[in-house]
Amino acid sequence: YVTHDQAEALALSHEIAVMNEGRIVQLGPPRAIYEHPKTRFVAEFIGAGNFIDGTLAGREGERAHVATALGDISGTDGGGAEAGAQVTLCIRPENLELSEQPFPLGPNRWSGTVESKDFQGDFVDFYVCACNSKFACPHNYDYNFLSQSGTTEIACFFTDCDQRGSSASGGQAP
Repeated sequence: YVTHDQAEALALSHEIAVMNEGRIVQLGPPRAIYEHPKTRFVAEFIGAGNFIDGTLAGREGERAHVATALGDISGTDGGGAEAGAQVTLCIRPENLELSEQPFPLGPNRWSGTVESKDFQGDFVDFYVCACNSKFACPHNYDYNFLSQSGTTEIACFFTDCDQRGSSASGGQAP
């Protein structure tokens, strides 16, 4: 079955082949492709993502440690890149959490400013700016969860991201 509708492919398929310029760039179960894209192209094609560029600082078991403008970020190791390589991390919007309560900054935590929030019915889309980057973060919060946009300092954190949102060798995805 062939479709160009990503939502339909995720819902109906047992296996998906993502193609770019006539060749298969990733083949696998829908959840594996969504959660562990091998390239930035696949990550962008199959769903929304917040992308963060950085330098691979090292590995510890299954974890990759990346130095970014936001600070140190630890996530699932996509493999292939050597320490010192430029990589791109992919954090799916639904994995980004917001808090009005301050907490110590550290790996996978940073502060930002809410630029805007858009009511979407059963959830609210928050857009947070930090270090010249803009992050999308949909949440089931009450629209009044945060005071006014543009003035609210917010704590951002997540438990995991995937280095595979870029090419496994760093730099531009093939």
